[in-house]
Amino acid sequence: MAKIIEFPFSNQSKTGLKKVSSRIKEDTSQMNLFRESANIIELPEHLSPFEKALRLDDIGRPNDAKKEYINAIELNDNPADAYCNLGIIEYQNSNISSAIDCFTKALTHNPRHYESHYNLANLYSEVGNLQLAKVHYEFAKEIDSSDTDLHFNLALVYAMMKQFTPAIESMKIYSESVSGKERENAEVIIQGLKKLAGII
Repeated sequence: MAKIIEFPFSNQSKTGLKKVSSRIKEDTSQMNLFRESANIIELPEHLSPFEKALRLDDIGRPNDAKKEYINAIELNDNPADAYCNLGIIEYQNSNISSAIDCFTKALTHNPRHYESHYNLANLYSEVGNLQLAKVHYEFAKEIDSSDTDLHFNLALVYAMMKQFTPAIESMKIYSESVSGKERENAEVIIQGLKKLAGII
């Protein structure tokens, strides 16, 4: 009979895609009286296409953001970041293959692009290609091992591949970096993995 592990998840999803976040500082020298009431936004003229795309993306205008990300790519303005964020928009529009293509193109511009490796890993995990998910999570871990969600997701992929020892190690790293209910859930998962591995 097959053994099944039930994973207790917290309310926070560990498998969301990671957008390259805005590093643009808000101009607070003037008060914008219209932003809240009329949803009017004025983009400063000094912004690059990538920065404009980020602003549009951040205020929930993905179609306009998509155009600016494409413009940024054509002008070689942060192309890896632009492809990555464009991939998230494609994913949100249920275009999984286009999203994968965008993340892959981001890696052609920057092979060490953390968010693109992480996002590819999540998508490959979602479609059931655990081997590619594992490869991209491991690449992402080499680039930045401080992301707790990465360790959680990598542990789950290892577990689904029946690689229990590395699954336990990844879940331990995750457990040590969280607290409260998340830590309790991680400890339950670790105990389940140890049973499957024959350690206890």
